[in-house]
Amino acid sequence: MRLSELAGRELIDLHNGQKIGQLHDADLWIDTETGKIGYLILPENVRRFGFGKKQDEQSVPWEAVRKIGADMILLDLNHKQSDRK
Repeated sequence: MRLSELAGRELIDLHNGQKIGQLHDADLWIDTETGKIGYLILPENVRRFGFGKKQDEQSVPWEAVRKIGADMILLDLNHKQSDRK
């Protein structure tokens, strides 16, 4: 599956069903040594039109992705996070 096919999918918290955002709002942290996705970096609040101060971020390990469906991606936000490099 290509990243462009995932971009518009909604990110949903598996435990409470809360919409977190869409994948196109997130950044990916990729381990340059292994080439594997390590984290999704989610903004706390999406800035509109690029204005405003830098927003806080939440890092979600790729292992927290539980299911990729046709319209959404389910995340286990209670997944234990390891330290990011």
